[in-house]
Amino acid sequence: MPARAGLNFRVQTGPTRCWPGARVNILFTGFGLSFASGENWVAGDTDVAFENSPLVNWSAFGDARSMLGADFVRILGYFREDGEKSVLAIEDAQRHGKSAQLVIPAHTLKGESYQFGAERLAAVAEHIEMTARRCVEQHQSPEELLEHVVGLRELFLESIKLLEKEANPLVERRGGFGRKPVGHAMTSFGRA
Repeated sequence: MPARAGLNFRVQTGPTRCWPGARVNILFTGFGLSFASGENWVAGDTDVAFENSPLVNWSAFGDARSMLGADFVRILGYFREDGEKSVLAIEDAQRHGKSAQLVIPAHTLKGESYQFGAERLAAVAEHIEMTARRCVEQHQSPEELLEHVVGLRELFLESIKLLEKEANPLVERRGGFGRKPVGHAMTSFGRA
């Protein structure tokens, strides 16, 4: 296994599907990228099953929450701001038929969504990114992405609503003012 710039990677060959016209025969496992053999990918040849992805992966959400600690709510706010900018940039690029301008905001949205566990949003953003890259390489308009781009804002808002609801510190408090906390035994002051 050769190492470059401190990263280990393995080169593997084999038949894999990729975007149309791809003639690469390499799988870079260290980077998580898969570039395939000489087979041509055909539209409809692969499943893009966003509906099967959970809207939020609560395990990933919990991991991010515990890792970020007290900064979690603030960073989730940054995700909301950056996500809105990315969605707006994606919509604008789609409106003007600019495939190249779809790539970076879709890539940004994908990465941030995965970090917070918004899996369906990340999967749609990844599909937009990869399809836009293929359109750039083939000098095509991103018309085929219209359906996904139109639904992106609603999906983003739905995802962020769930994430913020769960991140709200008041969610963890069960019961209200003057009520006995659930799950705690009633003890009197000074008595064992």
